Amino acid sequence: TDPVKAATEFAVTYLGFVNPAVGPFIGGDSRSGEVEIRGNQQGTAAMTVMVRKLAPDDSWWVIGAATTHLQLDTPAWNASITSPVTLSGQSDAYEATVNVEIRQDGSLTPLGTDFVMGGANGTIGPFSKAVTFTTPTAKRGAIVFKMPSSDGGGTLEAGVIRVQFP
Repeated sequence: TDPVKAATEFAVTYLGFVNPAVGPFIGGDSRSGEVEIRGNQQGTAAMTVMVRKLAPDDSWWVIGAATTHLQLDTPAWNASITSPVTLSGQSDAYEATVNVEIRQDGSLTPLGTDFVMGGANGTIGPFSKAVTFTTPTAKRGAIVFKMPSSDGGGTLEAGVIRVQFP
């Protein structure tokens, strides 16, 4: 019933944030908006969590997450993907590493994990890699990009896009 609570729970449970700094809900329209989440209390780069009222009971649901340090070119949001899926875009992450998980709805256990390497040290750089994953049983899922904290304290930033499985 609370968009900030939905975004916070998503960041902690789904993405592995530890003690995130959570901003206020910023409404886009009467049924959607955004919540800014930072990986720690010291003011690291922000992730924007998009939320929307979707269910008949008007509960809030997360529909995606994005950060300026990760720009995904392919696949597109809601694309139908098969294994292996080629991921391409640009990133700027600690030691250039962005962890990738392919997940299906209803499970936190990834169907496949890998990493991509883009830019680092404040310089965004390109990445492209084919990532394999096992056959899903669900029709929908997500590609999760996690930028780990340099101190080993969980996730610093993340991006998530919805996908479909044929």
